[in-house]
Amino acid sequence: AKLPYTYAAILETHRWRTITPLGVTHCASEDTKIGDYDVPKGSIILPNIYSLHNDPKYWKDPDSFRPERFLDKNDCLIMTRLDSYAPFSLGRRICPGETVAMMEIFHYFTAVMQRFDIRPLENSPPNIDDAINGATYQPVPQKLRYIPRG
Repeated sequence: AKLPYTYAAILETHRWRTITPLGVTHCASEDTKIGDYDVPKGSIILPNIYSLHNDPKYWKDPDSFRPERFLDKNDCLIMTRLDSYAPFSLGRRICPGETVAMMEIFHYFTAVMQRFDIRPLENSPPNIDDAINGATYQPVPQKLRYIPRG
């Protein structure tokens, strides 16, 4: 019954903890202009998706996890693609597997949540602030209990 909220939570997870903070490199195939910047042919372009996803100009209180950002006043999913949301990159070079990836993530997440109550170990709250630095965002390993639902 709360599937729009579940999908919004997945979208917000991708915004809140951007998997590829610096996106995927692109190369200018011809001299071009981006905003006020001249970009010569052959220039490497690295989109800062982390900055986009955490810009208070686009996201109120960007450090907070709020799936409601992706729901309208009737709790329906906002289907318009936001220019400030790009977990699968930007423009014509957006990941061609985005639709399949989102279907798989949604299916896997809902299947796990349907079958298990997930809790931290006793006296061991989850660590949601630390990550392993690298080209992709990797949360630190967590010790969790998967309790089968009745």
